Amino acid sequence: MKFALILALAILNTINSSKISNKNILLPLADIEVEYEITAEGGCFDWSASNSAIVVTGQDQYGCLKSIGKVRVVTKMPSQTFIYVKSKSQDVSQFIVEVVVQDISRLSIITKQKQLDLDTQEELHVQAYDDKGNTFTTLEGLKFEWRTGSLEMVKFSESGLKVSEKRARLEFNSDIIVVKGKKEGKETVFTRVIEKKYYETKIETNVDLVVIQKFQFSPDYPVYYLPTHSAIQFHLLRADGKTNIKLPSETHQWSTTSKISKINQNGVLTTQNVEMNLNLKVINSNYNQIQAIYHVVNPKYIDIDIWEDGKDKREGKVTHLIVGKLYRFQAYLKDESNQRIYSTDLFEYNSKDIILNEQTVISDIERQNVKLTFQRGTLESFITIHFVKPIQIQTIFKTYIHLPINEQYNLIVNGGSGNYKYLSRYQSPTIFEIKSPNILQALELGENILIIYDEFNIYNSLEIIVYVTDVSQILPFERRKELIVNETDDTFYQAIGDPKVGNYTQCRVVKFSIDNFDTFTTQQIIGDLSNYLVCNGLKMQSSTPGQYNLQINTQKISVTQQVRVYDYLHFEKPFYYVTPHSTITTKVLGGPTTWDQTPYNEKLSEGIIKIDMEKYHFNCFQNQAEFKITRINKKSDLLPNPKLVSNTLPVKCLLPEAFKIYNEKNQEVNWLFKEETIQINVVALYKTFLFYNSSSLHLDYSTRGLKYQNRYLSYDIQSGISDCKFIVASNSYNNHKDTFLTIKSELDLIIHHTLKLIPSGEQYVLIDQSVLFRIESSTNNIQCQYDNNIIGCEKDQVTITPKKLGQFQLVVYDLSLNYSVSATLNVIDPSQLNLELSQQITVIGNLINATSTFNYYKKQVHVTTWSSLRLIDSYGFNNINQVNNQFLITPNKEGIFKLQTQYDSINSNQVDLKVIPKLQAETVYMPTECETHVLFPSYSQFTYSAISNEDLETSVSQNIVTIKSKKIYGNYIVTIFLRQSNILIDSVNIPVVVNKPNRAILYYGRKIELGSSVRIVADFLIQDHQMNLCLCPTHKIHWYLDEKLVQTAPNSLGLSVSTVVVGKIIIKIKAYDLEAQTIIEVERLNSYTRNLFINTKALYHIPLLIPTNSRLALGQEIKSVQQLNMNSPNIIESDSITLQPQLLQATTPMLIQVEEIYQMYPMQEFVNLKVDEKLEIQIAYLNQEGYQFEDIEDNKLEVLGYTRHIVQIKVNKNGIEIQGLDQGFALIKLNCGNNKIDYILVKVGATLLQKKAYLGSTITYRMDNSEKPIWNSNCGSFKGNQLTIEKELNECYVEVNDQGNKFKAGLEVIRPSHIIIESNKVDNYLNIKLNVNPKIPQSDQVNPNFEIKIEVDQPQWFELVKTDNLYEYNIKPIIAQDNTPMPKKVKVNAFISNQFIQLDGSKEITYEREFYLPNKEIFIQNSQPIQILRIPYYRNIEKTYQDNHLLGLITTQFSQGRVEIVFDFSQCHEPTEGDVYFENGQKIRVKFVQESSYELIIFLAALVFFILIIMNYLR
Repeated sequence: MKFALILALAILNTINSSKISNKNILLPLADIEVEYEITAEGGCFDWSASNSAIVVTGQDQYGCLKSIGKVRVVTKMPSQTFIYVKSKSQDVSQFIVEVVVQDISRLSIITKQKQLDLDTQEELHVQAYDDKGNTFTTLEGLKFEWRTGSLEMVKFSESGLKVSEKRARLEFNSDIIVVKGKKEGKETVFTRVIEKKYYETKIETNVDLVVIQKFQFSPDYPVYYLPTHSAIQFHLLRADGKTNIKLPSETHQWSTTSKISKINQNGVLTTQNVEMNLNLKVINSNYNQIQAIYHVVNPKYIDIDIWEDGKDKREGKVTHLIVGKLYRFQAYLKDESNQRIYSTDLFEYNSKDIILNEQTVISDIERQNVKLTFQRGTLESFITIHFVKPIQIQTIFKTYIHLPINEQYNLIVNGGSGNYKYLSRYQSPTIFEIKSPNILQALELGENILIIYDEFNIYNSLEIIVYVTDVSQILPFERRKELIVNETDDTFYQAIGDPKVGNYTQCRVVKFSIDNFDTFTTQQIIGDLSNYLVCNGLKMQSSTPGQYNLQINTQKISVTQQVRVYDYLHFEKPFYYVTPHSTITTKVLGGPTTWDQTPYNEKLSEGIIKIDMEKYHFNCFQNQAEFKITRINKKSDLLPNPKLVSNTLPVKCLLPEAFKIYNEKNQEVNWLFKEETIQINVVALYKTFLFYNSSSLHLDYSTRGLKYQNRYLSYDIQSGISDCKFIVASNSYNNHKDTFLTIKSELDLIIHHTLKLIPSGEQYVLIDQSVLFRIESSTNNIQCQYDNNIIGCEKDQVTITPKKLGQFQLVVYDLSLNYSVSATLNVIDPSQLNLELSQQITVIGNLINATSTFNYYKKQVHVTTWSSLRLIDSYGFNNINQVNNQFLITPNKEGIFKLQTQYDSINSNQVDLKVIPKLQAETVYMPTECETHVLFPSYSQFTYSAISNEDLETSVSQNIVTIKSKKIYGNYIVTIFLRQSNILIDSVNIPVVVNKPNRAILYYGRKIELGSSVRIVADFLIQDHQMNLCLCPTHKIHWYLDEKLVQTAPNSLGLSVSTVVVGKIIIKIKAYDLEAQTIIEVERLNSYTRNLFINTKALYHIPLLIPTNSRLALGQEIKSVQQLNMNSPNIIESDSITLQPQLLQATTPMLIQVEEIYQMYPMQEFVNLKVDEKLEIQIAYLNQEGYQFEDIEDNKLEVLGYTRHIVQIKVNKNGIEIQGLDQGFALIKLNCGNNKIDYILVKVGATLLQKKAYLGSTITYRMDNSEKPIWNSNCGSFKGNQLTIEKELNECYVEVNDQGNKFKAGLEVIRPSHIIIESNKVDNYLNIKLNVNPKIPQSDQVNPNFEIKIEVDQPQWFELVKTDNLYEYNIKPIIAQDNTPMPKKVKVNAFISNQFIQLDGSKEITYEREFYLPNKEIFIQNSQPIQILRIPYYRNIEKTYQDNHLLGLITTQFSQGRVEIVFDFSQCHEPTEGDVYFENGQKIRVKFVQESSYELIIFLAALVFFILIIMNYLR
């Protein structure tokens, strides 16, 4: 049976993603407790052992990625134990690990190699076996004695080998040692176990190791080709390849297999004739010798190697040497098969063209065809060499080429022989390809090195990095582009690749497009190759004026380019007729507009005054005048190519020929209704052209039969005249003395009677629906026409019944006046009936309004009389009242109703009305100083609000109402309102009883079996009603077990009890000044059921305990039981249940017991979560004896409620999943049917976030809902929850211990390097902003504790003004009274410091002062008619302008530093006022006033009176 279970688990484990490191472990018996670790991956696991021979503890790591099981041997006897590794979640495999503990029977020493080189290390491992030859899993911690002879044992710390702490403590007595060979020869290493248990048996072993000193030939060739009749010197080197062995050597013996060649002990081999396949051998010892094969051949010719000095020889011919480089050369022999011959003979070298220095050659100038000759005996050869320049490549950037993908780049290479080879340094990625001798094409993204080398000198090479990157940014060369309507213009763009590399070397493959294809037409154009920044461009054209933010696209990148399309500069009219001395004020349309408040440059011809940005004033003084306006925006980096636009306004300045009158609608007036008053304008006329302005003319008016006053004209009924006239005449000007011949016009006006049609204008009516129109006429001589047909009509009304769809005219004629009025009738199909509700969601009993109308494209349809409407579906409604086309309905049922009205046989659209139930609430019972929640239905369209008495606190979050009681008992009302867009939908009152609980109840006290667990759950009553689920932090709940206080979760409403002895246990609770108790009787019951676990992955126990009304989720075939639906308590016996998980087939008898669930058992009653963290809590179900029910398919669990909306709860198969949403406490109430309840308390804590701050800063940390958190940091000190940063380390952190829960977060401490001073001009002062580098965003929680000081170097000219921002200042200029020009630069010095940081910085800022106006108005009196205004300024003002009537009265003089304006009103005798304009838009209002003469009159009167008194006295 055990074998079947192990086999089943083994097969199941192989098909699951989880795995375990070892399933069979053999551990030795020893005096110490041997330990071993097992790793299970793919989940969280519980570890348990089948007996007490070993102890196993488990620890989950990395969020259930793996679990570590630590095994410790405690037995002193051989044993066999099974470790059960049970998954904490059912979707992961279970494991069984067999652990065998046995005596050590024999040993062996394991080594990688048994031959050691002198002074090198080797690891030796002990391997142990039991009496059956099985290898022990570990010997870690056991003591061994080692004897190594002349071998040196090396410490672990010096060897570089990493071992565990146990092995490190044992050092040379561990099961692993490291040895080093110090002397050549053979050594035997011995080891034995020196644990007390194995003293008598003396288990030991040994191994032989040989230490040698390796050596090699120099030069070291696998095969040597030697010349005939020569002496060749060989050498020997140590294994390092550098140290020579002195010859002759007593320890190294030379020999050869040749019978004619001789070798002496100095390593000199003397050859004779041709020989093949000979051995050359050197013997050091029996363990150490080397040999080589050599052939003796005849030399055929001489070849030569040339290489650059200081570099290794390379393959390939070197014939083109670099000027200025030293090259070495060496000749060598070759045989007839071109095989190089090893020879130590000397060669002779010679050249007639260049001086040779030993075996080197160099030239400082370029040379061609230099012949180099070399000779050995009778053999002679030569080679022709050339001296050339080093290879160079012409690129924009000297060290790299940067291309976009698919770009083809022309490589321009100079120097060397002219024959070049190209290759890439790395095989992958293959980012480029050489398409032809000089074309490099970028193939894929990446980085590689292009190597260019001379075909005839491998040393003459050039390496250049090639980057191929995607376009990361597009830069228009014109960030702002201006176009003229229907004119094409070119614009070019730069594409930037990886910003870490830089600009592209070339980017002709990058093409651009825009999204505004419906407004702009574009054509690709190629950029200029001479400018590497230019990729390509677009030829743009648009016919639609406006400003556009064009999205320029290429590949996956886009950029916004501001483009303005300007219309041609034009005016409101194509030409203007005006009378002399009149003006024109007109808008100038089109042309450029300003960018960033920077005014465009504008030139105006004489006689034009600019009023504002659009309006201009033209003065007419001559018969023909042309006023020209030219505009162009200022050139800038953003706008390098502004467009110039100009146009000329044609004006004809002359006297009119006649006059006409027009009404306010610009319609010519030649008749009047009898009772009508109209406003008219008199317009001058020249031929057929109307004058734009004739206001300079003085007009005289006269009438006959009419009334005219203040431009209003009406018929004079009392005159009784029918042939009325309006007469206009003029022969002078208003403000000028010139006169001219009289111009006169007599205009005849016809008087009509009133005619009205009501309604008039455009109307929408229904086909076949009669429509009534009223007629008002004074003559009653009426004729009506509809659809071009005469119809009958009465004198005051007409009725139309349309028979055709379409648009028709209803015309009413007054035959006496030959005048008509009309209405346009749009006849539509009445099928377009609409229904609208006053609201589409309501509650039962609320009155709503339903309205039916005919609409046609949002136009109201005119319906004179409505026939009967009918509400098609009236089910679910009371009191349906209809008034014309409206219904008032009251729903009496809950649900969604489809409403539709009917007009004759036409149905309207269907409208859904959702009716929800009225709000209901039960009485809330709660203690003082507690918090509870009331949950209402959730509606996305509605919002809840609440009001209450001041002794309660209420708040609403979505559909949850929170009620908090205070310290006062009482009965209260909380009113809940349900609204939609501030419209009250429903309300309900919640009675709240705040009182002290009067009774406590404990559940689940009973008889249970020894060894089982039970939960005791408390409930409280207020006024004999169950207390609501409340969170009461100020009230303490204490549990007692046999009168001893038990430590539980804070204010826990449940207590978990495990039974370990037989007898009675008294459980007591004290809370709210109440006590309650219950008794648990622990007995040994003779029940056939046992605690069990069974699922599809493992089978541990039999039989099964199943709850009623549930199904057993086994996934097995049950042969003898047809159905396994357990509906009532029962016992089912089955002797044939077959388990078939894939390959396994096993049959076992089984007993199934069905009982009622008596209690639930949460595995955790107090949960501590972080925000956004999820945790699953398993819920077990127990019978009355305390046994756990088997896993069931349908979960019995229900969440009755929870306080505070800080958690989200999901019910799953195993229990509940809780996710923290916000910080705080929440109490969860659970139920599994029949009033089986339990509670879980959840605390959601803060997640400690990483922060960034400057050294010396103070950071305030917060942990909500925490009692006494303990803070700590390795980079500063805490005072409360405030950290002062005192150190800067590579890794700083902050940690907090919150009621046993530890949180840790990183802290980045920054020491700023320098001060950043930013300046910006605002109005007429400078705004200075300070910061430090690197910048850190400001935060309310971080105070850098900076002290800031700022100074300016010229306080006599500049005033420093503080702002509310500590880092921001304003610098205001001080205006000198004597107009001395102020400096244009100011230096700002700033100092920032705290306890650990001291920084200073300065910046010189250019300040060019704008034009300064000390006042906006100036008053000039006749007593002082001449005044001079001196204005300091620091930007050249070229011109001023003034109103026409001020011309000649004001003169302006300009000089560097000021403007002098002279006002001379000495010749002016009447009060006047006007404006003086400056070109930057500023102006001064000038007012000339005359002083009153009252004072002079009073003075003269007083003087006369005084003289009269004197004369009377003398008389």
